[in-house]
Amino acid sequence: MGRRIKFAAAGIAAASLVAVSASAASAASLGGDAFAGNCHAYILPYSDMYAYGHVDGPANECKVDLWQVNTQTGGSTHTGWGGGVNTWPEYHNDGVHKLSVEVWDINTNQVGWGSWVF
Repeated sequence: MGRRIKFAAAGIAAASLVAVSASAASAASLGGDAFAGNCHAYILPYSDMYAYGHVDGPANECKVDLWQVNTQTGGSTHTGWGGGVNTWPEYHNDGVHKLSVEVWDINTNQVGWGSWVF
């Protein structure tokens, strides 16, 4: 019985560390969290007027694409599925352009979208 409790406590502690490290990693994010399979993507500030997409997850499994929309014209652009954990920065924070990340877990073929961020 004592062993079961020790293993359960160790499991809970390990799960708590994962949760804390995941939230700490995205603490500076602007939001727009997206999840797919084993992947978590979000938007990080690059400068006052630019931001970029970032993805956490197993190496070579997670891809991130940053989308930008002009709310006045409806025009959009995106960075594409880059090869790394970060996208190129896109312009925003002017009340007109908003950003969203798309995340893809290539092993499970799941795709997720984050909410739009101004």
